[in-house]
Amino acid sequence: MNRFLITSAFVLLVSFAANAQNSFLANIKAISPAASFTDSKYASFGFELGYSREFAHGRAGIDIAPFADFLNYKHDLPDLRQFDGTTFYAGLGISPRYCFNPEQELKFSAVVTVKGGYNYGWGIVTQTYIGADDKQIENQTVNAGFALNLAPAVEMSFPGSKTNVSLRLGYDSSNFGKGLNRLRSQYYAPINYSSGGIFLGVVLRLGRRDY
Repeated sequence: MNRFLITSAFVLLVSFAANAQNSFLANIKAISPAASFTDSKYASFGFELGYSREFAHGRAGIDIAPFADFLNYKHDLPDLRQFDGTTFYAGLGISPRYCFNPEQELKFSAVVTVKGGYNYGWGIVTQTYIGADDKQIENQTVNAGFALNLAPAVEMSFPGSKTNVSLRLGYDSSNFGKGLNRLRSQYYAPINYSSGGIFLGVVLRLGRRDY
């Protein structure tokens, strides 16, 4: 039985490798907090650059890519002051995916990204003056530590002979407040916020395809 399983796994692996296609991956996405900041005025975004591999004539695949997410927040403070903050999250993401209809022109896939990396908080306080230029009165950065997150998504692809363009919609458990909550200031109370994000991304895979 064990020999059969090992042999079957080896045959499957060889079959996948024989039918694999490699491509360069680029992904840019817009992100919105699932639990909204009441005063949030800044758009958040992220991007990935890496490697994509497809198996079994497009039925399965995996993306491996470094990522960087900028989770932004901006709100007004008393005494004509303004706070601009960012949780910066960067690391490596691994995204296995399964295509439900690889034989069709318009393809639909399920994707789950496992992402791990480090978070940093960045906060700026600006003093506003009527009739004069604004002045930055505080600029802080803080290391918020390592995090491991999941980002399940659905993907709709428009494949070409050398380029695959996809739209990816999903939920990311990365915490918008991870870096912001570590900031300490004399101008505002400690921030206590936790929220994942809804994202919509455009994914480009550049490489030769025979299917």
